[in-house]
Amino acid sequence: MIAFFPNEVVAWGFCALLWAFTAATAYKDTLTAKIPNRWVVPGAILGLAFNILRSALLASDNSPLWILPTGQIGYGIIDGLLFSLVGFLVAFAGMFIFWILGLCGGGDVKLYAAVGVWLGWKYVGYVWLLSVFTLWLWLIARVLARGLEGKRMKAPIETGKGLRLTYSLPIFLATIAVCLMCFKQELGIRGKPTPTAVANSGGGDAPLAATP
Repeated sequence: MIAFFPNEVVAWGFCALLWAFTAATAYKDTLTAKIPNRWVVPGAILGLAFNILRSALLASDNSPLWILPTGQIGYGIIDGLLFSLVGFLVAFAGMFIFWILGLCGGGDVKLYAAVGVWLGWKYVGYVWLLSVFTLWLWLIARVLARGLEGKRMKAPIETGKGLRLTYSLPIFLATIAVCLMCFKQELGIRGKPTPTAVANSGGGDAPLAATP
């Protein structure tokens, strides 16, 4: 398994800041139906800076990078920059298509692109799948609770008395889930093997306890 983080401290710092950013934007969006640029832009810049730092530390430890050779901090910096840039472009392009189709708002596009800066194209793809799945579960639950009325289902995002669904909360929840699933070993939350399991890992019998 190729390491994504150089150590557990960096892993937790990365995830904590990302979760805080997505939680804050989800809270703001829920209250005001807006995701301000003054929140999204600094969040994306922070993600870029963290990925550059993360990749530079990996390179200094001779750990494999995303696409560039390791062993030099300069390569690590460039690799982290490219990682975030590709994540941003893939996330922005995917949600921009949804925006053209009227399936999301402009703030959702910006938020998802910012998450792409943090997680790169692959992990942000997982976030997209989980967030869309969560969003439609939420939609089905709201429809079952309120009853389906055609005039209230003009689009996934409505304001006023209509049925208003946004991507920000599902993105926040999906981001937590993806980080915990994909980085659980590097976060140190994966259970450590018991002494018995270690003794039996080679396939032989565990040593017998000495008789008094």
